[in-house]
Amino acid sequence: MGNLILQGILYYHPRLIKPRPSVLITFDETTGEMIDIKDELSPLEIVASFTDEDLYQYLAERATLMSAYKKSDKKFLMELVEMFDIDAVLYMIDFATKGKDVIVTRAFGLERYAAEAGQAVKNRINNFRMAKYFQ
Repeated sequence: MGNLILQGILYYHPRLIKPRPSVLITFDETTGEMIDIKDELSPLEIVASFTDEDLYQYLAERATLMSAYKKSDKKFLMELVEMFDIDAVLYMIDFATKGKDVIVTRAFGLERYAAEAGQAVKNRINNFRMAKYFQ
């Protein structure tokens, strides 16, 4: 499958958003006093491309996957993307691989974290609204 990013759609997972510049604070070199603060929020930009391979690699970076099952794991991840969306699947991976006592070896079972992932997306949307990104 090709690019999972659709033009005109705002995605919420940090992996799909380009990093933004931080606040710029200017100081007077002689006195050390603050002169200016530039904290205007630059528009959110979505990454140009995110493929099924990128999704698999995102999981592989956080889990102990068995390479022999790569094809079936990628297929399962794509089925999850069709059932949910790319944001939710990325958050499912985050929740599944969060604890140090849990070892994820396959993509199967990620759907158990669908409720948590859905809530994470809702929280992120609310955070964006509070930050006035949608004006």
